[in-house]
Amino acid sequence: MAYSFGSFSMLVSLAILFIPIRVRQMLTNRALTEVAIDLASSKAKDIHKKLDSLYDKTSNSRMKDRYNSCSKNYHDAMRDLEETKRLFNDHDYKRILVQVNDVVEEVHDCKNQLDKLEKKRV
Repeated sequence: MAYSFGSFSMLVSLAILFIPIRVRQMLTNRALTEVAIDLASSKAKDIHKKLDSLYDKTSNSRMKDRYNSCSKNYHDAMRDLEETKRLFNDHDYKRILVQVNDVVEEVHDCKNQLDKLEKKRV
């Protein structure tokens, strides 16, 4: 007998109720973590593209250097986020923190480069 989508959804919902709360929390946390990694990767790619665009549009050599440096930082951050996702999917949680710290360091390095640029403008 074929189930309609509604009946299937009801069966799945009932089955979920029988999953222990601890397991449901773990699955929810895992899903949220995966979404967070994907969102960070997406934002890093967007920022990387924007930095490349700013580099192409400016003729100021100092700004070009800063944008290029930041672009490299975000390229490295994207690589670190890809590694973070791989480690997460492999359940290698101990090594994830190292990758996340590397991402944070790359972003801070870029911010510092742009802050220096702003201070010289003022």
